[in-house]
Amino acid sequence: MDGEKHPQEKVSPQRERKQSALRLYAIARQTVINRANGYCEKCGAIGTAPHHIFGRVGDLLWNANKIIFLCHACHAEAHADLGESRVYLMNILTQEHA
Repeated sequence: MDGEKHPQEKVSPQRERKQSALRLYAIARQTVINRANGYCEKCGAIGTAPHHIFGRVGDLLWNANKIIFLCHACHAEAHADLGESRVYLMNILTQEHA
């Protein structure tokens, strides 16, 4: 029974919520990559990382409208200056996908 659940084993509600959130995030992540066609939505280079503009709390984790696909350099820049970066990145998303 490697990795299999015992027939009477129950998954805790917390673990179930976490698994559900991770499934939703995987869908959002792929949606963002597809939306960007694999390219950085800021500079057009090859994208490497989804960036959560407003953090990863609650439904922000899987809200594709609040996630932008960035290359390594733009992702590092976004983390270096979170304040102005948030406004700028949201403007990119709203202008490109309006």
